[in-house]
Amino acid sequence: MFRLPRIYIIIILLALAILLSITIYGHESTLCTNVCDFENVLKCSLHRNFITIVGKVIYGKYKPLDAVDAVWRTLQWIDKNIKYDYEKYFRVKHGERICVRDVLDILIEKRAICTEYAIVTVAALLYVNISPIYIVELEDYNHVVVLVTYNNTAFILDQKIPPIEFQDYVEYMLNGDLGDINVYKIERIGNDVIIKQLHGLPISISDTYPQDRIPKELNAKIMQKLSEEYANIFPEPKLKRSIDLNIALYRLYRIKLPQLLNLHNNTVSISKFYNPLFEKYWIDYVTNELVMNAIKSEVMSGDCTYIWIDLKNDEIIIALTNYKLPEVEIYVENDKLVLEICSDDVINNTQLLIYKYGDANPVLGIVQPSYYYREIPYITATRWINYLNEVHIEVTINQLRRYLDVNNTYILTLWINYKPVYVAVLNMDLLVSSNVPSRVLNKEVIENFLLIILTVIVLVSWIFSKILKKD
Repeated sequence: MFRLPRIYIIIILLALAILLSITIYGHESTLCTNVCDFENVLKCSLHRNFITIVGKVIYGKYKPLDAVDAVWRTLQWIDKNIKYDYEKYFRVKHGERICVRDVLDILIEKRAICTEYAIVTVAALLYVNISPIYIVELEDYNHVVVLVTYNNTAFILDQKIPPIEFQDYVEYMLNGDLGDINVYKIERIGNDVIIKQLHGLPISISDTYPQDRIPKELNAKIMQKLSEEYANIFPEPKLKRSIDLNIALYRLYRIKLPQLLNLHNNTVSISKFYNPLFEKYWIDYVTNELVMNAIKSEVMSGDCTYIWIDLKNDEIIIALTNYKLPEVEIYVENDKLVLEICSDDVINNTQLLIYKYGDANPVLGIVQPSYYYREIPYITATRWINYLNEVHIEVTINQLRRYLDVNNTYILTLWINYKPVYVAVLNMDLLVSSNVPSRVLNKEVIENFLLIILTVIVLVSWIFSKILKKD
């Protein structure tokens, strides 16, 4: 049986809806028939009937929660459903006079250039009573964008998510030079839309989020959202060590944040355009569009997925395993390196391997008595106690120093039941992991502590002597 693809069905239904609206509204809905230039197409496209059609297409039955919600959803819909018309752009660039599409043509053809993107964006926002809205013509760049204000912050809407603070748009998308502009102020008053042409922006603009980066706090919120939406995903802080050390001990994914091409043909990471007003939508975007696209096959397998996410510079780093990691404590005590391991599962096999930082092959193994490695040097632990789900290991520092160069940095890896579970840096000067405290106070610390105690005793004695003299 022949079935039409879903996209064709949607286009047919949209065309029927438009034809029906023209039939109902009559002559008022055909005002764009004989106009071609931007200003006149803008006026006729913002007729209340066209605004209603655009709103119903973009939002459907959904009612935006507020202006922030409406702005993000509008850009998201346009980004996914309307493609840039490069053919038309190059024809206009070479001087050919081509009519600007009205909103109905944009929705049907699903193609647009900047002026047409601006028209459909404004119509969608007017539908949910966001007003005033500004269309800004960047005359030096032959480009058109939309500007809205919310909570004393001005945002540029330019065809794609995210909304961009005005100052950031000038800094990153225009390389700091706004140039000459022409502005249209658009207000909706009841059923009427008022369009006024201005010679500049009638609003004061400041940079309300000068940090221009995605904050670290979003890591935890993204992982929380993942665990809320997928019952088999669990945040695992122990995986952070692998990310921090840049060692792919587990499955490690690196996702470059999307780049935007600015009007000087330079790329800019979207991380520059983060703003806390849109935090919820950034979390949704990073979680569903970026992270889940990378790990979807892992999650959909149904196995428990332990995950840690870190946003660093312009990339998302994801460490992931399908098994729970044990508790591991490592410290130095009485010139011995001590490891204590506690797992939820029975421990049948334990391996300790040491790598020179940057090398793929181990340079040393640590084994329990009566065990050995054939292909690499190894030392036997002075103490190795196995319980059902616990292991206690001790090895002297002198043993390690016989094989490890004091001038090199080494990586200690722990494998339980043939799976990697722990990684740490061994600093050969101290033989202590970079983030692992020693249980033994060194001589200097002890001396300082005693000096403080003696000072306190002397001070208290002096105070009591003064009190006794007064009595």
